[in-house]
Order: sequence, then structure tokens, then C-alpha cells
Amino acid sequence: MTLSGTVTFLLLAVAACSGANSTATPTAKVKHTVQFFAEGTETKWAAVTMRTESGGTTQFTPDLPMKTKAGEVGLSFDTYPSGSLLYFSMQNKEGYGSVTCRIVVDGAKVDEVTSSGGYTIATCQGRVP
Repeated sequence: MTLSGTVTFLLLAVAACSGANSTATPTAKVKHTVQFFAEGTETKWAAVTMRTESGGTTQFTPDLPMKTKAGEVGLSFDTYPSGSLLYFSMQNKEGYGSVTCRIVVDGAKVDEVTSSGGYTIATCQGRVP
């Protein structure tokens, strides 16, 4: 084999290994539906902190059970990519009762925590598969 033949062979081998001639397209990020539920027993409202799909946090104080403006129980988002960290915490704002937080991803429960007593905190967390 000549020097130019060797160089051509090496260039073709490198291109084949690097995928330069590949026709595969990059895969799109898969989005998942994440639902957050906040419920209470004998208590009417709670302070909620939750991590958003962009990695920030938001805080609000809903009546319990937490509902959308349309009256549906829980909050649902279909924008969470795989691997997202999930965090949902709620503090009972009454001196009695209990609070329960729950996170559901694509219909499967990821975490559920109940905290009993006045001003107690329930924290749920997990990761989107």
C-alpha cells in the first residue's frame, strides 16, 4: 500500500468511527406529565413550595385540596424532561390537622408524605425517569 493509500484508508476509518457519514438524527427530549397533589385533613390551607420544570421554585398558598382554576384536583404539567428533579413541600397553616403531598409521573406515584399536627411540613421528592 502506498503512503497516499494508507492516508486515505486512515481517513475513511476515522470518518466511519466518528459517525461522520451517519444519517441518524438526534433524539428529541422526552417530556413527561407530572402531577402535584396537596390535601389536608381538618385544615383548609397550606403554604406550598415546588420546583418548576426549569429548575426554579415557586411558592403559593392554596386552599386544600389544591385545585386548578377549572376545579380539577392537583396541578398537572406535561413539560418535565427525563431526569428532572422533583420537589414539592407544604406546611400546614393551621394549629391542627394533617397535610399530605403527592407526586405522580405519567400516572405512577413517585412519592407521598403525610405530616400530622399544627404547622408541620410534608415534603415529597423524586426524579422523572
